[in-house]
Amino acid sequence: MIESTCTEVAHVSSSLEIPPELCQFEKEIQVGPFKKNVVFEWTIPSEEPLDVQIVHCFDIAMRKERLPIPFFEPLKAAIKEWILREEYRLELENTKARREAESIDWKKNILDFKSMISELKFVNDERGEKEMTFDEKFRFVMENANSENLRMIVSKEAKMNEERVALLRARDFELERLTKACEAAVNESLVKRSEMEETSYNLTVLNEKMKQVNANYHLQLLALSERQKTEYREMVTSLFETDQVPDYIRTESPPASLIRKVSGAPSVSSSKLTNQLRDESFTTHIGSQVKTTHNARISQANSLVDKLSAFCDDPNPDHDFSQRLNTLMKLYSSDLSATVLLVERDPLFHLHNRTPFFRICERTTELHFDDLETQLKDTGRQTDEINRIRKNDLPESTSYDLPDPCSKFDMTLCEVGDVYVTKHSNLNNVHVVFHLVVDKTLETEEITSRNAVLLGVRKIFQTASAYTIRHLTFPLLLVEQMTENMTVQWCLRRTDLVFKCIKGFMMEFCSNADRTSILFPGSREQIQAHYTINFMLPAKLSHSVYNQIVDQFVSLYNVRMTKMEGKLGSEEESKPKKKKEK
Repeated sequence: MIESTCTEVAHVSSSLEIPPELCQFEKEIQVGPFKKNVVFEWTIPSEEPLDVQIVHCFDIAMRKERLPIPFFEPLKAAIKEWILREEYRLELENTKARREAESIDWKKNILDFKSMISELKFVNDERGEKEMTFDEKFRFVMENANSENLRMIVSKEAKMNEERVALLRARDFELERLTKACEAAVNESLVKRSEMEETSYNLTVLNEKMKQVNANYHLQLLALSERQKTEYREMVTSLFETDQVPDYIRTESPPASLIRKVSGAPSVSSSKLTNQLRDESFTTHIGSQVKTTHNARISQANSLVDKLSAFCDDPNPDHDFSQRLNTLMKLYSSDLSATVLLVERDPLFHLHNRTPFFRICERTTELHFDDLETQLKDTGRQTDEINRIRKNDLPESTSYDLPDPCSKFDMTLCEVGDVYVTKHSNLNNVHVVFHLVVDKTLETEEITSRNAVLLGVRKIFQTASAYTIRHLTFPLLLVEQMTENMTVQWCLRRTDLVFKCIKGFMMEFCSNADRTSILFPGSREQIQAHYTINFMLPAKLSHSVYNQIVDQFVSLYNVRMTKMEGKLGSEEESKPKKKKEK
């Protein structure tokens, strides 16, 4: 009884999912010798229970046939059997039809999906089957390549550097020879005034030769750069796709510089000069309520560009390799390094004056970005466009003190306090260079916090914070070389002002730990921003002034942690409040 009840309930519940259909009951009921043919119609399945359906069907049959009492029970049994049989039949038909429909829909969906895929345009397909850019491939290789392949990359760069340096030396040798010939011709013309016409002709010929030599070597350097870029990109692409360096690169001889450095030794003069330079590092906390931790370093150097060469005359090849590899590893990361160079108002200052920075960039092919000359020319065009806007919008007076040379507005020159940026992959531990426009008044006159140059310094820190530049080298005195006018009091007043301004800039821009990076839109940093500021001082600064500047920094920045001092010369007695570590 319990089984039949469960079966009936199951049939009722399952029948609710079947579309209702009008079914006909037709059966001959026999009781003894008597027979009655019963015919009626009923909708199956029904939402009513089975017992209620039997009663309704029995009533319909009785109204049509008027059956006697003996036929009641056989008729009810026949109706029950008929209802269950019809529900089962309808359920089987419905299941079969649904399976056939699903099979048809499945095939149709496949065809629809194929047509949709063929018509759909992905963003990455515009680059040819999701082809990755060179910077993405390079970043993947630097993160996943083994040590041997990484050493091959650096060795290939060193080999390219040697080829380029050899070509530059040949050019400089020919230009120097022609220059000496011009000087000799000029000196000769001063002695033999009667042969002035012949001397002028000789000078003209020599000048034309110099132009031809410059043009010839310029074309050779361009061709060499294109060939080296092609080889370098093929090597990176091969490492990305197959994790193998091309055979023609692997079979090349190692760079001669690495062979020479194994037996090389530092010169005595360079060692003595290094001994005289001071270098101290600190860890400081900046902020009013929420403090952030940053590193600061105060050191001396002959020039800000001394250590920017990617492949220098370091006698230790492993040290040269490690520094170059560290620069490449961080090239496309969120931990960039930058330095600040002081330049004149001409946007092509480095190009026209062939500055040491320009010569260092020229020694090595720029394999990732535009070369320095191209970037500077783009800056010149942008300067002209900005000056057109600035000329129309320039107010009669500004909130910052503008030096006298800025009073004469020139469309082709930058204003004092302007900053333009160049990016590099061929320098040592530097990826970005900020070029801060200054003038000669910084070497003699006193400045205030409202000076246009300090406004430019503020722009530098704002940009460094926005583009995740975490290491910044900065000329503390806003000059590169010491002069007779720079007294001890002048130096202390200048460093006091710069220290205070930079502390304010760091509190404004570099202490926000929860911000969105511009380099990686949508990503959010979960750690506190940690910056390292290298304050550079001229090498000719006396030790006593250097010590006073260090004490000034400790007082202004409330340094309470261990101070690490590095010096290769004679050791000084440490003060009680400062711990010295060797």
